[in-house]
Amino acid sequence: MFFSSDHKLFNSNGIALHHTTSRNPKANGQSERINTALKTTILSLTDHKIDFDLAVAVHKSFYNSTKHSSHGFTPDIVHFGRNLSLIFDTITAPIESPLLTEEGYTNTLLSSLQVLQQQIRANLEKQQDKQQARLNSNTTQRAPKVGDVVYTLSGNQFRPKFDGPFEVIKKPNKHTCIIRELDNPQAPELKVNTHKLKISCRRLDYLKTNGPNQSDVQTTHQGPVLRPRIL
Repeated sequence: MFFSSDHKLFNSNGIALHHTTSRNPKANGQSERINTALKTTILSLTDHKIDFDLAVAVHKSFYNSTKHSSHGFTPDIVHFGRNLSLIFDTITAPIESPLLTEEGYTNTLLSSLQVLQQQIRANLEKQQDKQQARLNSNTTQRAPKVGDVVYTLSGNQFRPKFDGPFEVIKKPNKHTCIIRELDNPQAPELKVNTHKLKISCRRLDYLKTNGPNQSDVQTTHQGPVLRPRIL
C-alpha cells in the first residue's frame, strides 16, 4: 500500500481514500471487475504466443476505446477530449484536421471537456435514478405486525398463489404470526411463519365492518363491504 507520497496527490485531485477489510473483494468491486477483464484478455492473447507487454497494450487500447455503460463515453474522450488513434486508423484514409494554434487548441479542448463533464454528470444522475428504482422494486417487505391485513401463500401449484384476506391478531415472536379470517371473530386462529405472508394495502376506515352479519346493502353512511377474496 502507498500512503505518504500519494496522499497529497489524492487530496489535490479530489480522490477520497476509503479503507476496506481484508479478504473482502466485493468491497472493491470496480477494481476487481477490471482485474477480471484484464486477466481474461491477457491469458487469451498469451495462449496465442503473443508477448505479455503487447497483450497489456492491446487490452489498454480496447478498454480506453470502449464506451462506458453508465455515462456513454470512452475513457479516451473523458481524459483527452478525443478518441486516440489506433492501429486500425492507419488502414483508412487520414482525416485532415484544421490547423490550430497552441492557444486555440487549448481553449477548444478545455471548453469541450467542460461541456463533456456536464453531460457525463447528467447521464450518471439518470443511471443512479434507474439503479435506485431497480433497488426499490426488489426491496423486501417489512415484518408484519398486529392489525395488518395479510394474505398467505397457498403452497399448492393448482390453486391461486395467495389466500385471504386475514388479519394478524398476535405475534408470539418475530418469525411467527397468529392470523384469523378478516372480520370474522368466530374463525379459527392459524399460526403461520412470517415468510409465508404478504402484507396487503392499508385498509381505509370506510371499508372496515363490525362483523360478518352486517347487511350487504350499501347506504350513504356505510361504504362497500370488504369480502374475502383470492388473489
